[in-house]
Amino acid sequence: MASIDELKQLVDKWQKVEDNGGSPTSGAKLKVYKRQLAEAEAAAKPAKKAKKAKKVEPVEEIIEEEIIEEAADEEE
Repeated sequence: MASIDELKQLVDKWQKVEDNGGSPTSGAKLKVYKRQLAEAEAAAKPAKKAKKAKKVEPVEEIIEEEIIEEAADEEE
């Protein structure tokens, strides 16, 4: 499968062809490339969310460690 950037270029190319009167196959090609681009962008979003979630986890772990330490101090 083509990269998101490659798909954007193909969509732009075939959109220009359509805007200038089209060709016998330009409409179908444009539709296919737009669908592939949408699928590729949708597939990339969960990966971005997962990366953001990983950044949050260490902060939660630090807070949890602090709570455990405070509880241990209170028991002493």
